[in-house]
Amino acid sequence: MIWLWLKGILARGSARLAAAAAGVALTVALIGALGTQIASSSATMTRQAIANVGIDWQVQLNPSADPAAMRGAVDRATATTAFKRAWYADAAGFEASAQGTTQTTGPGKVVGLQDGYFDAFPAEVRWNIGAHGGVLLFQQTAANLHATV
Repeated sequence: MIWLWLKGILARGSARLAAAAAGVALTVALIGALGTQIASSSATMTRQAIANVGIDWQVQLNPSADPAAMRGAVDRATATTAFKRAWYADAAGFEASAQGTTQTTGPGKVVGLQDGYFDAFPAEVRWNIGAHGGVLLFQQTAANLHATV
C-alpha cells in the first residue's frame, strides 16, 4: 500500500514533492547558517569586548604578611607590567555640608593609592569632574552626599 502511494506521488506530484524537499533543504540550511553565524559572532564579540579591558590583579595581604615576599610570588606566577600598592580603611560614614544642608552616608571604605597608580592603570578610573589628584570621591559617594566642584 505504501509503495502504491509513493509511486502515485512520484508520478503525479513530483513537482510538489521537489518543491517541498527544496523548502525543507533551505530551512535546514538557513538554521545551519544562523547557528554558524551565532557561534562565530559570539567568539568575535567576546574578543572585541575584552580587548580594551585592563587586567587588574588585586592581592590583599594579611597585616603580618611581607609585601616584598608577596611581590616576588606574584612575579613568579605571572608577568606584570605595573605594580602599585593600595590601602583600604573602614570609615564609619562620610559627611558633606554645603548650602546650609548636611548630607551623611553610612559606613564605607577609604582607599589610598600609591603615587603613579592612575598612570600605571589608566583604564581603571574614569574621571568625571573636578581634580585628578588629592582627595577624591567615588561617583556614588559624591551623588549620595550631593557633592560637586
